[in-house]
Amino acid sequence: MLHTLTYAFLAYAALVFLLNLWYFRRRRLLASASPEEKISVLVPARNEEANLARCLDSLLAQSYPELEILVMDDDSTDGTWALLQGYAERHPGRIRAFRNQGLPAGWVGKCWVCSRLSGLATGRWLAFVDADTYHHPDCIRHAFQEAGRRGSALVSYVPELVLGTLAERIGVPVITFAFYLLFPMGVVRWLASRFAAMAVGTFILVRRDVYDRFGGHAGLRHDIVEDVAMARAVKALGEPVDLLDGTGLLYTRFYHNAREVWKGFSKAAFGAFGFSFLPYAVTLIFTYALFLNPFLMLALHPTLSFYNPFFNQVAAILGLRLLLALRVRQSPLTALLHPVMVVFGLLFCLNSLWRIAWGMPIEWKQRQYRISK
Repeated sequence: MLHTLTYAFLAYAALVFLLNLWYFRRRRLLASASPEEKISVLVPARNEEANLARCLDSLLAQSYPELEILVMDDDSTDGTWALLQGYAERHPGRIRAFRNQGLPAGWVGKCWVCSRLSGLATGRWLAFVDADTYHHPDCIRHAFQEAGRRGSALVSYVPELVLGTLAERIGVPVITFAFYLLFPMGVVRWLASRFAAMAVGTFILVRRDVYDRFGGHAGLRHDIVEDVAMARAVKALGEPVDLLDGTGLLYTRFYHNAREVWKGFSKAAFGAFGFSFLPYAVTLIFTYALFLNPFLMLALHPTLSFYNPFFNQVAAILGLRLLLALRVRQSPLTALLHPVMVVFGLLFCLNSLWRIAWGMPIEWKQRQYRISK
């Protein structure tokens, strides 16, 4: 019975992967037949001296013609502000630089800066872009065209992951693993519930009138996982939300060492589920039962034969992970590290739940927040 359930769930994962390959398919860019709508690119930057230049260079090289680029330094303690001033002086009329000092009570830092930037923007669309990203020249053009094709009020990218250290190769691929193998994105889009909405904060393109209708970042001021909160706010208005595959279009290196990986995912995991315990717990149990338990059982029954059902299950999982790694341009090593990734993922998910349940502070970008849900 247990083996039958495992094979059924593996068939589900394979079906989800195939459906998501179709959902995330890349369509050809269209030649513009009419004037483009103006897009305001809004970049909050806190202590991003090491990343900001590459981000701005890639934004200046965008093929989409109607752009304004607004960047706000968020009380940085490194050379971010000086670097930003230099870009604004060298590119007058293309980059506008602003500086934020201080954070009002009750606000998450990124939400405050994004709210200020949105008040300065003049575009009909707002593109919120993290400073540690860099972009293919067609990145924004592709997102805008997909929003039009799909009738979406908000589109976001699953970025191509830049992985350096072993800790990154173990932990960070959980992002693409979740989006490609756990959740059928076409079904998520179709469901009416606002909880069935996802976004990744590295890049969010949202229609300005819709942004204003849900109250903008002022309505999200307490949300440490503001990207998912924004997607849900848009969907609550009855507007479509879409997640796009950013492979080859949007690049980011989320973290640089094991400590950053642990803190980053512990910050976001429970919040990505809207702090709802039941779907969170079901997802963790499902992930353990399907994607980790076969490896533990194979270790206890180490017969490398197709007559061993645990061997078959492990082979199927590694096959799916290898196909996924090739699809999103990750090293095959990330597939071989799969069981370690699942252990790590379950641990940071439990840590995220623990910290919220006990009211422990979450530290991010040298600031501490207490989340009460």
